[in-house]
Amino acid sequence: MRLNTLFSVAPRYTRSISLERDIENAQAVAGYVLTPTGRDLLARVSRTLDGEPAHRAWTLTGPYGSGKSAFALLLAAVLGGRLVAGFKSARQIVEAYDPGLALKLAKNPHGRARSPFIPVVITGSATGILRSVLVAVIASTEAYCPDYKSLSALRATKKLLARVGTEREINSSEVVAAVTTLAGEVRKLHFSGFVIIIDELGKFLEFAAQHPELNDIFILQQLAEATAQKPVPELLVVTVLHQAFDQYASGLQASLRNEWAKVQGRYEDILFRRSRPAFTRSNASPTLWASANSPTSWPDVRRFIRLQR
Repeated sequence: MRLNTLFSVAPRYTRSISLERDIENAQAVAGYVLTPTGRDLLARVSRTLDGEPAHRAWTLTGPYGSGKSAFALLLAAVLGGRLVAGFKSARQIVEAYDPGLALKLAKNPHGRARSPFIPVVITGSATGILRSVLVAVIASTEAYCPDYKSLSALRATKKLLARVGTEREINSSEVVAAVTTLAGEVRKLHFSGFVIIIDELGKFLEFAAQHPELNDIFILQQLAEATAQKPVPELLVVTVLHQAFDQYASGLQASLRNEWAKVQGRYEDILFRRSRPAFTRSNASPTLWASANSPTSWPDVRRFIRLQR
């Protein structure tokens, strides 16, 4: 009996998550194992949606392979609703683990369906973060908002982007003002606002540490502060790191390290790691995935396991 006749790997497990690519893939979240850490964070998010006093900016910190990016994709699908290809799978996953939480994420206290957040997904790179935020916000607004041409704030944001690299260089305050103004306008078109998800944030931090004169890092502080401007959030921010925030500032002068610490303090840091049982389940699910499509193979699977004991 050949092992490959009993087991196969589901396609989503054969490559790492890319938020920008996989947010358009309806199968990208299928089979995701929602851990207690993930459920806890979803519960925190759900509390903010109705205006409860709580953090609206989070950092997911954990080693490579701990599922941070996969969770970020699930979160984008849950909050993005019908805008995101995999939202049905994402909500079914949450409902399977916690029906009450799934209901709270989907509907407000009056039982009405929540308007979707426009997902703004960004992958870090060795460049300035200001331009990347503007590009992603503009692209997401045009992709998900059918009436984007009517948005005066979008036109203003494009003009701001055009100034990058010119003598009238932009600053973080202008970028955040543009994002929050645009979030307010899209809310009037039956959206909840923006959920900004920055994966591989460490690459932006490394660039900022090498070029402290640009002051790019402070946009993170200002974005986090902007999430609290409205009673009901129009802006949520999630960042993803592989190591602690302060590790990226270790080579800076003490005064700059203190400034970076203030930035970090605006985010609720979530230690993202899988327990061994959850990790085992997530690795088991892709192997048994193909067998579920062929019921007659289950006796063979059990027989194979007995033979290995």
